[in-house]
Amino acid sequence: MDDDRKRPLWPWIVALLIGLPVMYALSIGPVFSITRHEVLLGAEKDGVDRFYEPLFSACSSPRADRWLWWYISFWPGPYFGPFQETL
Repeated sequence: MDDDRKRPLWPWIVALLIGLPVMYALSIGPVFSITRHEVLLGAEKDGVDRFYEPLFSACSSPRADRWLWWYISFWPGPYFGPFQETL
């Protein structure tokens, strides 16, 4: 029982510091699929736009922007999202 208490905490911290940003970036595909199907309306859709704005701002280089839209294109449905003018 004492062995359980001696396990270090740093592996969990490292996993969270790496895992959360990766999950944030990868979650854009399913979320945009939901917004394409107009499941979210009004204020909910505005909240999604604000939530992912840092990711779009970070992809200011053409190469990163192409990768991001390439990944989003794997999720089904016609595009009706807020960033249509950037396609």
